[in-house]
Amino acid sequence: MPVRLTLYAVTKPDPVLIAYAVKRYAEDKPAVWTRIGAAWPHEQGAGLTILLDALPRDGRIILLEPDEDDDARLEREAQRARERNKDS
Repeated sequence: MPVRLTLYAVTKPDPVLIAYAVKRYAEDKPAVWTRIGAAWPHEQGAGLTILLDALPRDGRIILLEPDEDDDARLEREAQRARERNKDS
């Protein structure tokens, strides 16, 4: 599914929310945040289209607005996809 997410991100606007799974292994340790997907505005108006690469075992998904690190990563993915399409 990562390929599907990359292709969608290249052909659609940037995601409005990033999906994370958050796991706390010990009270005295910081939580581990794992990016598991993203959400875009729905094509037909109100709502969101969410694409996930994984589902957390506890079912808890945190949706946050993208930050500068996410923006830079999305741009790198889009550039790589454009280069692959140019070569084929």
